[in-house]
Amino acid sequence: AKAVERAGGNTTVVGRSAASFGFDLSSVAGCHRLVDALRGRRFDYVFLTIGSWPDYAEPLTADGIEKVIALDLVARHVVLSRLVADGLLEPGAVVVNTLASAVSFPMASAVAVKVRLRNNRAPKNLIFALLPVALAADAYLLGAPERFPDLHFLGVFPGLVDTDIVKTYIPPPLLPIYRFLLWPFSISEDESGTAHLAIAASPNARRRPVSYWTYLLEARFAHRAIYDKSLVDFVWDYLQTTAEAKAPNPPEP
Repeated sequence: AKAVERAGGNTTVVGRSAASFGFDLSSVAGCHRLVDALRGRRFDYVFLTIGSWPDYAEPLTADGIEKVIALDLVARHVVLSRLVADGLLEPGAVVVNTLASAVSFPMASAVAVKVRLRNNRAPKNLIFALLPVALAADAYLLGAPERFPDLHFLGVFPGLVDTDIVKTYIPPPLLPIYRFLLWPFSISEDESGTAHLAIAASPNARRRPVSYWTYLLEARFAHRAIYDKSLVDFVWDYLQTTAEAKAPNPPEP
């Protein structure tokens, strides 16, 4: 957002701590309230970056959904679906979904993704808590052009970005060790943001309805597991069913 504004563009930043649009997107109702507040605006680009690490002390949101699933998948789906339904996206708009896109890791499969979502519980192993959800997000993007044919979808791996968010999950005494170990591989928020803009603005990004990228500006195939059509349909069915079940009741006429 900072890079766009420096270039003269207009941005709308949304999140729990955002100055102008501070919405809690951990609930489906909060996602609907956000889009209600955005009516009257039109967007050429949408960057979906909201997410969470597992919270083992309080694992569920108010909707009863495990927090990684709720923020990395459900919130993004609800916001995007409402933006489309309310006509807030320009034709040909680019939707950038930031997560661990196109990351290959062992023991990943369509079955593992389905089990992770059905269990609604984060495994203690951080890799198995996060990466199956990232695969589900890539599968979601693969099915998006069929549902929203006027849009372009990009999955982006942002790199290892050193932000203050780790303070929420790592005990203070361990933070210096974490940052020391991360330093050789990490990039700054500005570097990651600039990479996102370069990818989103590239003509190559619009050549296909959906593509997957890294912060190194490389287009890649996603993990082979997501090309299972049954997984794509499962993820979409799961998110649509969840969004409908947790949607706020319409106001009385």
